[in-house]
Amino acid sequence: MTHEVALLFGSAFVIGLLGSAHCIGMCGGLSSALSMGLKPQKPAEKVWFLNLLNLGRIFSYVLAGVMVGSVGYFAQDLGAGKLLRLFAGILMILMGLYIAGLSKVLVHIERAGAKVFSFIQPLSRAFYPINNSRKAFIVGFFWGWLPCGLVYSTLVWSAAQGSVIISPLLMLAFGMGTIPALLLTGSLSVKFQSVIKNSNFRLLSGLAVLIMGIWTIPGPHKSWLM
Repeated sequence: MTHEVALLFGSAFVIGLLGSAHCIGMCGGLSSALSMGLKPQKPAEKVWFLNLLNLGRIFSYVLAGVMVGSVGYFAQDLGAGKLLRLFAGILMILMGLYIAGLSKVLVHIERAGAKVFSFIQPLSRAFYPINNSRKAFIVGFFWGWLPCGLVYSTLVWSAAQGSVIISPLLMLAFGMGTIPALLLTGSLSVKFQSVIKNSNFRLLSGLAVLIMGIWTIPGPHKSWLM
């Protein structure tokens, strides 16, 4: 694995981790609702179902990564690779501004995606109550298609890699980065949320993502960002 690929995977994980404040705000309520919808017989079974919910969610990211990776591959083959990377870089910059609390542009992207999700969401209702492993994974899979500007931006960024292997792996790394915010409970959750919701932390996190976006855009400026 080259240093650049390792940097890409590390960046994807960090984006998921840094964007956790957004995940808590958008998915936290849904995560709690899904938790209450679980019908396990034992506490250990509930933990297992929660893990499967998140595995299903991350699997949807990976599948989407395969899809956009294929699009990115053909875009590069048609000579539109630089244009795709430019678009991905701009979305990354907007994501950084959003995480830093300096822009709400991604909210409009989420609203557009909500129209698509309105057709997907009813499909998950057939799997309630969540009383077995299969249902937990499938509901988690549908959960992954919840409209989210953070996910959309990361998808476009992964598509810019133009690979049906690297793109889904980047989405896997991104999904793994979101797990702590959604799975931690008790005092650990309170401490974690207090850190990622801190205004200074969000500002620095947003700046880091913004720099990643600038680095993604093709051009001579990449030489002094490396």
